[in-house]
Amino acid sequence: MMTSAIAWWPVRNSEHEWKLEVDVDYVDWSSFENLDVRLSNGVTLPLPQNWTATSVVMAGTEFKWLAPSALPGWEIAARGGYIHSTTPVPSKTFGANVPDADYNAFSVGLGLLCRAPGRFAGVLPCGREDGPWWSIKAFGLDLSYQAVLNDSRHITTADDPRVNGRWTTTTHIGSVSFRFNF
Repeated sequence: MMTSAIAWWPVRNSEHEWKLEVDVDYVDWSSFENLDVRLSNGVTLPLPQNWTATSVVMAGTEFKWLAPSALPGWEIAARGGYIHSTTPVPSKTFGANVPDADYNAFSVGLGLLCRAPGRFAGVLPCGREDGPWWSIKAFGLDLSYQAVLNDSRHITTADDPRVNGRWTTTTHIGSVSFRFNF
């Protein structure tokens, strides 16, 4: 895998940060030739894969409000992204276990981080700046959603004729994470 990326902050001051980033990955899947199963009696069940090299282009942005006057101690981040990926899976070895196709993915997210002197719900302190190393300095909540829209793929030459036909896959991914800074 080879990756190149560039990030740029058009805005970066004590109140806001805005980051733009573009990444390009080249992934050489050509060494993924088979998933042969070797049985204890010496028989091998062949399962060729013969995947190829592929590329992935990703672009994303994050805008942060570092010290909103209405929420002292809080940091709020809005995020968005886009991915385009080509498939390494050839039609000949296409299978239902990895119904891969070229795809476009779109994502959005929201990040909330609370530090001292901030208060959660106006009541609970968000952390201590002067406590021992094991005390919580801040806590955060991140929410995200991604829709992965695979291109429709028409398979006619698969080694396994049961998978021949039109394949369309859409994936929805949601995430909630909590973090504590010590």
